[in-house]
Amino acid sequence: MTYITKTLGPVAITFVVGVLITFAFFFNVPALGPLETEVYNWGIIISCYALGLGTLTLLLNSIKRVKDRKGTDWIFAIIVLVILGTFSFQGIISGTNSPRYQWLYNYILLPLNATMYASTVFYLSSAYFRVFRARNVAAVLLLISSVIFVLFNMPLFTYFVPQIIPLATWINDVIVNGVYRTIIIGVGIGSLLMAYKVIIGVERSHLGKEN
Repeated sequence: MTYITKTLGPVAITFVVGVLITFAFFFNVPALGPLETEVYNWGIIISCYALGLGTLTLLLNSIKRVKDRKGTDWIFAIIVLVILGTFSFQGIISGTNSPRYQWLYNYILLPLNATMYASTVFYLSSAYFRVFRARNVAAVLLLISSVIFVLFNMPLFTYFVPQIIPLATWINDVIVNGVYRTIIIGVGIGSLLMAYKVIIGVERSHLGKEN
């Protein structure tokens, strides 16, 4: 019974849903329209349930960390509880479009996000210092192109040296876009292969099991 509920059942559901959505996407079959819509609606419901479960797990773990008070990380758990409670209370009571909720979002959440992203500059600077070393030909090309783009994004430099504009534009349009499209194609092919493995039941890591 455990094998059916934990392995066979989820794999069978994944196979049926995957085949149904794939077939409905590539082939215009009117009879599959209502069934496809129903599957999408169930996906939305399950996503909402997963979001609520994740929020509950975060809440319980934060409360446990505050009770245990091990080390200094429990202080951050208090901050998580305060922010989670404040936003949830305001969102439920007055709605997400209310002035109070918008004030919390614009003057607390957005500045915190900006601070978090700004703090990553220090880590990026350290990574750049380690990467941008002319150890080989590839590193030299990376270093040269990076310097060109840094100078290209300086309005004062492009004003005095306008010749760098067509060079940086060519590097971006030809080399960077070509590499970017190659990566996107590779990611797309990999995603298709992974989806195929999940649908046929070969990949079962999402079930907490090894292949």
